[in-house]
Amino acid sequence: MPKIYGFGNALIDIEISVSEDELASLPINKGSMEHISSNQKMDWLQRFQTRVQSREPGGSIANSLHAAASQGSTCTFSCSMGEDSEKDLFLQGFNKKLIRTSFQYSINPTGICFIFVTPDGERTMASNLSANEDLNPKCLNKEILVQSDWLLFDALSVCTSSGLKTAKEAFLIAKQNNVKIAFGLADINLIKDKKVAIFGYGSQGHAHALNLKDSGLDVSVGLYEGSKSWGTAEGDGLRVGTVSDIAAKSDVIMVLIPDHLQAQVYKESILPHLHPGAPPDETEGVKTTWHRSMLLISSITLHNVPEGLAVGVAFGAAATGDSFGAAVALAIGIGIQNFPEGAAVSVPLRREGMSKKESFWWGQLSALVEPISAVFGAAVVVYMTPVLPYALAFAAGAMIFVVVEELVPEAHRGKNGDIATMGVMLGFTIMMVLDVALG
Repeated sequence: MPKIYGFGNALIDIEISVSEDELASLPINKGSMEHISSNQKMDWLQRFQTRVQSREPGGSIANSLHAAASQGSTCTFSCSMGEDSEKDLFLQGFNKKLIRTSFQYSINPTGICFIFVTPDGERTMASNLSANEDLNPKCLNKEILVQSDWLLFDALSVCTSSGLKTAKEAFLIAKQNNVKIAFGLADINLIKDKKVAIFGYGSQGHAHALNLKDSGLDVSVGLYEGSKSWGTAEGDGLRVGTVSDIAAKSDVIMVLIPDHLQAQVYKESILPHLHPGAPPDETEGVKTTWHRSMLLISSITLHNVPEGLAVGVAFGAAATGDSFGAAVALAIGIGIQNFPEGAAVSVPLRREGMSKKESFWWGQLSALVEPISAVFGAAVVVYMTPVLPYALAFAAGAMIFVVVEELVPEAHRGKNGDIATMGVMLGFTIMMVLDVALG
């Protein structure tokens, strides 16, 4: 059975049976899940103290771990609690299920959730988080987390700034140690200040977009030009644009287009606007629909043009009396360094799903401009010689930009940051040897 590590709110669920009229007299909506103040909590504890049906450990993640432990899973729960009787009750319930806890004490009391049950069986919940608002990364047991199979948390776990920091820390540890991550973010408060994009306006896209719009969110719809749904979405009061334009301006994206189109749309219209760890308004550079592999191909192709010119100029100069051996040495040096350049094109394309044959031929085609440029350089050797330093500098800058802007951040997203860094240094050393010693 899997080892599951969860963190979230530690609550004592207090179940109370009430009539419809009693529930209507409370400042909460039937069937909802709402937060209440400490004063409201104390008032209800006194008002309903003789009506309590049960007091049990609760919280969405805590309940999920209870269920998993009942099926034989090894579970660990991190939380924040007060030094009070509710804390003792919570730990007793977890000890019965043999669930390990990693918690920290708070000066605030342990959280409480009132569960009001009406005669029709409907449950209405009202929580006072209290100590749970102090949940922070210090409560995490990193040694247990890295040995777990799953990390589990939900929206209620990250509804505070300290809870969000905890989630980020746990998420990073899990990613670095190949721990699978499961989470649910069914809380509209998490995106209430975000720009939301819905791609597609069929039955699902239509329902999701209008639902979020009715909830007060800033919603846009992304469609292809000429879509029959364009006018319909605008008629429903929604902002509509192309997928690429909407993606560039959005914080949260929901893709609700046919499955067979999703991969292409992602690569062409979404991926160019994604920068690891950066919000959309912090992206830089010229807006483009090209994804990073195409940018890399273009930069290496551009880089090969002045290299070909340099070889052509060298041989053209040799024809007028300069050293033929120097021209040959330059051609061999540039030829050798074209091997890793070809790999730099083919390998990313293969990773993105292209066949071996397609990846190989794109690598070859990126170098096709080199012999063409060499012939041109040899023909106009007198005019191209003074231009070469500037052309080479420009092309090298294009390659460096793509590598720093797209490839290096991507390489550091997982647990291979150190390997990526050493690879960059090794690659730089090899290319300097080839360019300087041989070229």
